[in-house]
Amino acid sequence: MRYTKIFLFSLFFGFSVFLGLLLLMDLRHLKDSLAGFHWTFFILALLLALLNYLLRFLRWEYYLHCLKITIDKRRSFAIFFTGLALSITPGKAGEGIKSLLLKTSSETPIVNSLPILFSERLLDVLGVALLLSFGLQAFQGGFPIFLLSIGTSIFLLLLFLKGPHLLSRIPAPKRVKEWLMVFTESGGLLLSLRNFFPMLLLTLLAWFSECFAFYLILKGFEISETLLYATFTYSLSTLAGAVTFLPGGLGATEASLFGLLLLRDIPKPLAVGSALLVRLATLWFAVLIGGGVFLIYRKRLLPSFQVE
Repeated sequence: MRYTKIFLFSLFFGFSVFLGLLLLMDLRHLKDSLAGFHWTFFILALLLALLNYLLRFLRWEYYLHCLKITIDKRRSFAIFFTGLALSITPGKAGEGIKSLLLKTSSETPIVNSLPILFSERLLDVLGVALLLSFGLQAFQGGFPIFLLSIGTSIFLLLLFLKGPHLLSRIPAPKRVKEWLMVFTESGGLLLSLRNFFPMLLLTLLAWFSECFAFYLILKGFEISETLLYATFTYSLSTLAGAVTFLPGGLGATEASLFGLLLLRDIPKPLAVGSALLVRLATLWFAVLIGGGVFLIYRKRLLPSFQVE
C-alpha cells in the first residue's frame, strides 16, 4: 500500500533523527538525570499534550462545519490524527494528507479543504508567538513582539478579506484564478473576525497546555522555574523548530530547549533530560497516537489506503 509506505518511511526517518540526537548527547548525563525524575509529572504532561490534540481536533471540526464539509465524526477523527502522525515531516507538510483523505472520503475538492490546513498553521504560529510574548513579560522586550504578532494577524486577515477583490485584477489563466478565488474566499471565511478570535483563543489554550506540560517536567526534575519562564522557553523553542522546516523541528527544538536551560545555569544532565522528555510527551506522543489510529482504522475509515 503506497500510503502505508509513505507513513512508515516518515516514521522511520523521524525516529532515526531523534535517535541520532540521543547518540550525540551524553547518554551518561541522560541516565543520571532520569534516575531522579518524578515520573508522575511525566504522566500529567502526557495528559496535557493530549488536551492539546483534542482542542486542535475541535478546531478542525469547527472549520469543516464552516466550509460545509460533511463527514462522519469517526472518519474525521481518524483523518485528523493521521495528520498528527505525519507531523514529523518538514514544515508539517505531511499533514496535507488530510486534504487528500477528505477528497477520497467525502469527494471534497482538495482546493476546498486546503484553506483549513493554512488556517491551522497560521493560528498555530500566531498562538505560539503570542504565548512567547506573554512569557517574555518575565524578561525584557516582550511588548514589541506582542505588537508584531498582533500586526501580523491583522495584515493576514486583511489579505484574505481583500483577496478575492485583488485577484480579480490580476491577469492569470482562468483555472488558476478560479482556484485562487476558492482558496482565498474559504480562507477569508475561516479567518473572518467571527471565526478568527474564538479559534485563536482555542489555539492559545491548546498550546499553553504544552507549555504547562514543560513546566511540570521541570518540576519533575525539581527545577525551580516559573510558569512564565517555561512558557517563554517552550514557545521560543517551538518557533525555532518551525522556521527551520526540519521534520517536526527535530534538532532545532531540542537544541533550543537545551541551550535556554543552560543559560539559566541549570545543570547539563537536567537540561538534557528536560528537553528530551518534553519532546517525548508532545511530539512523539502525537506520532504514537496518530500512528495507532492510522494502523487500526485505515481499512474501515480510510479506504483510500487500500489501493496502490
